[in-house]
Amino acid sequence: MSVGPFYCVYLRPRWRLFAIAADSESETLGHPSFWRLLCNEVIAPHYRIRNKKSLSELCYGMPRGRCAQALSRRGKAMQAWTIYHGGDFPSTKSVVGSDAILAVFKLKKANVKFMFDVHETMQADDQVWIQQIIGPVPYSKRKST
Repeated sequence: MSVGPFYCVYLRPRWRLFAIAADSESETLGHPSFWRLLCNEVIAPHYRIRNKKSLSELCYGMPRGRCAQALSRRGKAMQAWTIYHGGDFPSTKSVVGSDAILAVFKLKKANVKFMFDVHETMQADDQVWIQQIIGPVPYSKRKST
């Protein structure tokens, strides 16, 4: 079982899930670092983007979330997990609660709570800029769960 960030990235013609699982919180990448990695290794090559700098700053323009281990009131880790998300995943393929996220982090559904977190929501400005760089993205309407 592991922790870490994930993104649902639109690589025309479909959405794909990307995650980096780590053994502990101290080993995880933050969303900006993970986004830059995705831009360099996946998104820019897919869309044949040469100037990656402008895209690499838009880490709030695609649906994202993170897997974290729940802590007890005394600060000790328990065997419970939370998948935080912004509720704005593409409606064509719901990522929230999906077996794909559970598989990446090696979790069982019985031990996981999916929770909306406003800090994981996309930012409208980043969405607009991303679409100016890669073209139309079939974003869905936000669903808080």
